[in-house]
Amino acid sequence: MKKRHFCVICMLLPVIFLCTILAGCGKEPQADPADVPFLSQVCTQDLEALPHTMEVRWQSGDLELLDATEGEGGYLLLVQDANDTYQITLDDNFNEVNRQKTSVSHAKRFLHTKQGVFAYAPNESGTYDVWKDLSCYLPVGGDDTSDFQMVVADQQLYICANGRLFYQTEEISLDTLRAVPYITDQPDLLYAVAVVPWKGRVYAVLREEEAGSMLYVPLEDGAVLLEDAALSFTQGVRFAAAGERIYYVGEDGVIYFLRCDLPELGVAEQAFFDLTQDGLQAGDIRAVLARENGKLMLLLRDKLVEVVPVVS
Repeated sequence: MKKRHFCVICMLLPVIFLCTILAGCGKEPQADPADVPFLSQVCTQDLEALPHTMEVRWQSGDLELLDATEGEGGYLLLVQDANDTYQITLDDNFNEVNRQKTSVSHAKRFLHTKQGVFAYAPNESGTYDVWKDLSCYLPVGGDDTSDFQMVVADQQLYICANGRLFYQTEEISLDTLRAVPYITDQPDLLYAVAVVPWKGRVYAVLREEEAGSMLYVPLEDGAVLLEDAALSFTQGVRFAAAGERIYYVGEDGVIYFLRCDLPELGVAEQAFFDLTQDGLQAGDIRAVLARENGKLMLLLRDKLVEVVPVVS
């Protein structure tokens, strides 16, 4: 197993000038820096990726797999052929039990909730919006390559679309973060790439393009919070969370996870396993589903595979 070496950064960075942001008056803060909240910088560990087994659980044949979510007692897959998109239901043994056309044609992402079925699909002009059942729910103006993710927490919908964040249909402002020097000195280069449930809250994942950093910030009632935010320098895609971990696919083809169950380290980053050992690259992964038992389900173009870490 190839080792991945990281520099141990483990430190806390003070977030300065927060009083200016909160007051909104443009004046210099008068508070003692010791009273200002802290931004936790992720501690990366010099660990090699874990050994693992990978097993194909379902193959799509001539269909292209687009997205996957967990359903009641199994999985829901979004697939397409040359003409349309379909939803396939698998039971917990990965047997197909149902197949039907999606309510919105040519959807690329979907999410089933108690409020209805939400989908990321094109409108008549060809740009992508968020649809609820048969109606346009939220115009976002994306395309089929834009970062997009939806999660529901306490029956409230959070959306990351085309670099922006939304709470229900209201856009979440990033101005608070863009005004903090420790986060970015190039405000226009900070944009959202994912939303994930973590530590009992919904977190937004933001990328600062010039510095190559990833910022994890909690969201609450349509606003970003700086308390319990974390900063990492490993860029990733395809974010998923389970328990105390956020998993993501690094650009180097390694799947990593953030963990917060080691008090002495705060938030730590650790390699999970190396996709390249199985001939895969980061771009091959369409979606990641994280399980509480430490297993991952990976959606590829033509198959759903299960990854299980081998514990010696």
